[in-house]
Amino acid sequence: MVISISRRIQSQFTRALLSSTGIHLIRAAHHRHYKKIHQSESLALFLDVSDPASHFAISLLPLLIQEISLPIYVYLVPPPKPDVVNDVVLYQRYKLLDVNLMAAYYGRSDWSLKGQLNSAQIANFHSALIDCHDAAQFSQQALPLSRNMWRQDVHSEGDVRFAASNTGVASQLEKNGLLQRRLGHYLGAMIYFRGEWFSVLDRLQHLYFRLKQYGYVKHQSCPLAATDTPSLPTVDSNQLDFFFSFRSPYSYLAVSQIEDWAKRYDLAIRVRPVLPMVMRGVPLPRVKQLYIITDCLREAALKKIPFGPFCDPLGKGVERCLKIFPLAEQQQLSFKFIKEISQGIWSQGLDVSHDRDLSKLVTRVGLDWQQALDFEAQSDLEAQTEANGAALNHAGLWGVPSFKLGELAIWGQDRIDLLETVMRISKLQKSVAQREPK
Repeated sequence: MVISISRRIQSQFTRALLSSTGIHLIRAAHHRHYKKIHQSESLALFLDVSDPASHFAISLLPLLIQEISLPIYVYLVPPPKPDVVNDVVLYQRYKLLDVNLMAAYYGRSDWSLKGQLNSAQIANFHSALIDCHDAAQFSQQALPLSRNMWRQDVHSEGDVRFAASNTGVASQLEKNGLLQRRLGHYLGAMIYFRGEWFSVLDRLQHLYFRLKQYGYVKHQSCPLAATDTPSLPTVDSNQLDFFFSFRSPYSYLAVSQIEDWAKRYDLAIRVRPVLPMVMRGVPLPRVKQLYIITDCLREAALKKIPFGPFCDPLGKGVERCLKIFPLAEQQQLSFKFIKEISQGIWSQGLDVSHDRDLSKLVTRVGLDWQQALDFEAQSDLEAQTEANGAALNHAGLWGVPSFKLGELAIWGQDRIDLLETVMRISKLQKSVAQREPK
């Protein structure tokens, strides 16, 4: 079957997008807009006061000011819009757990958040600091406010003197949010530098690498690194549920990183494919699409995982892979199936909606192509994806890749190192004798 012209155009476009020239042009376009506001070299920190990750960033701000020899400007932004986070309440509830886990992972034992904020506390913070952009001045006022907001003995009604809505504050928040989107991002706890974005929680190592290239850091090591003795929870289960999507480039990156876990740990990995969020009715705006692809390229380079060219499998491609997956599962080839398929999609630009490319990948897995076609024709896609989607939601999660090990449920390929640390301290690691083939 001939690959459609639109798919060929897409493949050529992604090759150009992911080239060094393409990435440079994207960053340059963002930075031209930033330089209209700040002419001199600087960083910008965007904070969403309703997001626990932003309070973690506030706690690190004095250290960043000390370590980085560039001005840092701070912008408060509103909570994420539904087009980038489809369930804001679930997202914020999960982020509280996530940030506390990462604080423990980094050995920040002096820092923890408990409970949930209310609108009065957030309004108080906004009123006090919406117009403060200098990082040093902001930090001086924000640190005590942030700490007080998360104290357990603060009354739920907060400081009602600042609880009234302020149209000027709301307007400025919206303006800051539009600026952030114009520069290429949409969440809080993010640092902007020269057209590129860095999550304070997960991408400081990338930021330090960039800043070292220009001589803008005073020390060589990143201020956030895993501690040798993290106070993380242990698990008493060796059943790992791996929620995966064929359309998720982060899922693809995760596959490469956990491939040998079953050999190194006493671990049974159950692959649970789900429908892409777009096919579940969740929008994916261009600003998010572009960030995801460029971030995945950066992460892949760091981890030495091939990435690009890719061919978007949305629609028929995803459906075909999902329908054939149970055959691979029956033959105990589920992990090999998602590995070969995702590599074909995200690093070889193969179009899995067409027989020519899909048959190549299915054969590489070790499956019979005609049997795969027969299985595809009979497979109940809805039953399979609904069960896995329901299990994902039951775990308190919504996106992929996600992992559930015992009672621990975490989201994102950025949490793979944390999850492996949990497995290690839970003593799931196999001995050398167990690893050797008999």
